[in-house]
Amino acid sequence: LSLLARAERQSKLPESLPGLGGAQFLHISLSTPADPAARLDRLGGLVDEWINSGEIPSAMGIIQQAVRRLARPIRVKVLNPDPDLKSQSVDIAEMTRFSGGERLTCAILLYCTLAQLRARHRGMSRSPSSVLLLDNPIGRASRPKFLELQRAVAKEMGVQLIYTTGVDDYGALHALPNVIRLKNSRVNLGTGQRHVELEDNAAGSIEAAQISRKEPLV
Repeated sequence: LSLLARAERQSKLPESLPGLGGAQFLHISLSTPADPAARLDRLGGLVDEWINSGEIPSAMGIIQQAVRRLARPIRVKVLNPDPDLKSQSVDIAEMTRFSGGERLTCAILLYCTLAQLRARHRGMSRSPSSVLLLDNPIGRASRPKFLELQRAVAKEMGVQLIYTTGVDDYGALHALPNVIRLKNSRVNLGTGQRHVELEDNAAGSIEAAQISRKEPLV
């Protein structure tokens, strides 16, 4: 229950974002009784159901079912990431009405929130938490405002975003600080395999990219 509360607090968007600065991405409403006797009564009923059915859940299942029973009804809302809508939060089920770009941006913001929450739980609040490699997100979320929001939240929460795309949307690409153009036109005639290499007229001086993990000093 405390983890759910921390997830809500951790989802605060950077103050610098126009239109959405300082807003909570997640709103989690729990209905946990304050009276310890009422809590025990809810959990006792759940244990009786397990015993009567003869089916005991796994350890994680016990925790999940206990949280749902203790805090029900649980209501979760997410913020619509469109900065022009002035902080509109909707129930999870209503996300089906979001555009593809809105849903993708929500997924990235949720990932960043959970990654930072995990990092803080492990005592790594001052360190970068992870790298998220995205498979052609610009094909779905090409609006520059969405890309700027994704990158601002990821930077705030210590997550590096790496976008891959074959879409020549220069308005969207302009929002990215580094662009590496690759091609796979060279073919090994013996094996038929294609080789990915840097494009001849690619701008900048980057010749290769390597993803690595920096181990903390002991």
